Amino acid sequence: MTGTKFNSEEANRAAVARLYQECINQGRLEAVDQIISPEFVATGPSGGTGPDGYRATVKHLLAGFPDIHFTVHNLVAENDHVAVYWTWDGTHRGPFAGVPPTGKRVHQEGMVLYRFESGKVAEAKVLFDRLGVFQQLSAFPESMMRQPAETPK
Repeated sequence: MTGTKFNSEEANRAAVARLYQECINQGRLEAVDQIISPEFVATGPSGGTGPDGYRATVKHLLAGFPDIHFTVHNLVAENDHVAVYWTWDGTHRGPFAGVPPTGKRVHQEGMVLYRFESGKVAEAKVLFDRLGVFQQLSAFPESMMRQPAETPK
């Protein structure tokens, strides 16, 4: 492994760690412009493009869960990609995805694969269990939560 590759991988890891610690956990969104590329695109339920799209996603999450705290469990860098496995906990105190505040505590886990270009995050592929969040918020009618009836033989 060359020194340049190692340095860029370490810089990419540090940038992703900063997204969670500084931008989300501390709510310091001014750092987003230093980390997220103007060409940034997110796939998955969060969507968003560019630094403004990323900021909007974080603001939406913080509006619904003002005390949200992400814990990064694994952060792996290889070439121009960084993979992260995280969990978050927060209290549903504001509207979130059309669900009025419930006051319930929510625990979520997920993974994101970030791709870097020219030292900034250009793409994020996000995977998490949004249905699980809605279940914890009791955001579905009871009829949707029941097990399906057995099929006659």
